[in-house]
Formats: sequence, C-alpha cells, structure tokens
Amino acid sequence: MKTIKLSFSALLLSTLIFACVKHEVIPAPIDTVILKPYFTGKINQSSVEYTDDVDGFNGVTSQSEHIVTSPLKSKVIYYCDMTSNLINTSIKVGYGSLEWDAGAIEKPSLIEFNSFFTSILDPAPIFYGSYPDSGFEVEYKDAFGNTWNSDKASVNVQSVKFTKIENESDATGDYCKFTVEFSCYVYRPTIVLGVPERDSIPIDDAHFEGWFLR
Repeated sequence: MKTIKLSFSALLLSTLIFACVKHEVIPAPIDTVILKPYFTGKINQSSVEYTDDVDGFNGVTSQSEHIVTSPLKSKVIYYCDMTSNLINTSIKVGYGSLEWDAGAIEKPSLIEFNSFFTSILDPAPIFYGSYPDSGFEVEYKDAFGNTWNSDKASVNVQSVKFTKIENESDATGDYCKFTVEFSCYVYRPTIVLGVPERDSIPIDDAHFEGWFLR
C-alpha cells in the first residue's frame, strides 16, 4: 500500500512539473529577398571577377531623380554598384529613366516600378544613356581611384541585354533583381601637354547580377 502511495505521489509531481513547463513559441518564417551581387568580365583586356563577401565586395543601390513641377513628369534612374571596402575598384550599372508624377506621389508606385523593369525583357534594343536621359549606364573605378563612364554618343561598338528580371518584395523594400550582359567602352577626361583629352578602356563580355531598389 505504501508503494502505491509513493508511486501515485511521484506521478502527481511529474504531472505538475510538466504542466508548468512553458512551450517555446516559434515565430512564423519571414520572407526575405535574397540579394547576391556578382560581376565578371574583361576590363581593359584583363579578366575580372567580383563576388559578394569576397575581398570586401557587396552591392549598394542608389537613385538619381530629376524632379520637375507637376503635371510634367519627373524622372528617376536606378543604380546598382558592386563595390568593396577593402580595394578601390568597383563597377556600377544604371538604368532609367522611369517617369512619374512627383506632385501626386513621392516615388513611383510598385506597379509602375515592376512594369518598367519587366518591359526591358522585350526584344527591342536597349540604348546607352546618361542622367537625366533614358538608357543604360556603366561606371568603373580603377585601382587608382579614377572614374570611367560609358558614353551614349560613343563611336565604339556597345551592346547591352537584360537576360533576367525578377520583381520581389520583403519588409525592407521592393526590388528588381536583374542579370545584364554588356560590352562597351568607358571614358575619363585627362590633360595631355595642357590640352584636354579623353582616355578610354574597353569592358567586354560583362555579366552583372544585381538589383534596383524602388
């Protein structure tokens, strides 16, 4: 009889202890857009590869806005820069311009943003441009800190094609993830014997995976 009482007491104690244990609440998973920038190509005949989290490289986005009085349309050009906090070299591409009524809304709507970028998968050719004109832009910074830019009026052959566009959103913002292939010359002003000149270098077989942020 004593054994039965002890067994019952142990069972009751175990039940009370189990009842007091708080179960861990696992929060629902949060959808996060995965952003992994990558660049490879030939710059001035030398093979180059920039990979996310290698040699300090990561992706940075920015915008250039040209605001005018409503009802005229304002313009915005979107940029993605593959840059490093350890070395000077970087590559940046931009595309624009998206037009919208800045007097009615602070920035283009999500529908306008998504439609603008999905439309560049159309087989129609994409041309080079420069702020605030529409088109594709390239900026390269060399190891000495010099900045080289593409030129919409370049006499050299230049090409560009977006091969992939994905519109995604999460708690941090709305993104256009892209893959673009391009070749072009980039230029920088210089002075030779007191006379303004312009140096140029080619970028060939370039492959850039990045994103634009609304």
